[in-house]
Amino acid sequence: MTNKKAKSIRGKLLRWIVPLLISGIAIWLILRNIDIAEFASNLTLIQWHTYLLASAAYFLSFFLRVFCWHILLRRKISYRDTFFTMGAGYLLNNIFPFRLGEIGRAVLLDEPDQTSILEVFSSVIVERIFDVFLAAVFILSVLPRILGDEFDQSLIMIALILASFGLILLFILAKFRIQIRAWLLHWGERSNFVKNWVVPKVSHALEGFSVLTNPRAFLLAFGSLAMSWGFAFLQNFIIFRDLCIPTHLSGG
Repeated sequence: MTNKKAKSIRGKLLRWIVPLLISGIAIWLILRNIDIAEFASNLTLIQWHTYLLASAAYFLSFFLRVFCWHILLRRKISYRDTFFTMGAGYLLNNIFPFRLGEIGRAVLLDEPDQTSILEVFSSVIVERIFDVFLAAVFILSVLPRILGDEFDQSLIMIALILASFGLILLFILAKFRIQIRAWLLHWGERSNFVKNWVVPKVSHALEGFSVLTNPRAFLLAFGSLAMSWGFAFLQNFIIFRDLCIPTHLSGG
């Protein structure tokens, strides 16, 4: 019991220390190669209310994305811990190649009494498939209006189809996770390795997909991520409108 409590406390400390440490390193790496005077001069090109509106849109987008992951984790992890862990994961993605921040998220949320690494990583996979699906939908909705016949939709359609099939496959795995576990136990009844290692790992991974079998949780997670994408587009629109439209035309 003491060991579990110590591990839980260590995990909570890591969720605070790792994001702060990574943030400090990232800020230092950025600032050391920036001409502060030129940077400050460029910032004056943007009107003050643009900062407020863009910041509000950004944080709303991020809060909704965190809420999506919070639902995919079946609320086993507090919203606060989910928030800081997602921030740490995104920073790791910016520092390390191959999107290792996604694995970092799973490691940071590994709690013996709450969630396992594989269960968390499964929820990250669902979130990323949602992302691919929404990205394809938004691109197909917007770019053809801008580029017209010059826009080749084939790659985006392939991404949309693959994301749809991915969601269907994960739903099937989650729907029949009990039967899959029973089949694995039967298949490996003579193997301690299968019973003691493979079955628990597969069970944890499939539990991470189980939110797909709950219509309310699925719609809540998918809807909040769709709204997050909408606010992200709004943030970019606010900034680029201020940069691209002359001041005398934008009312400044």
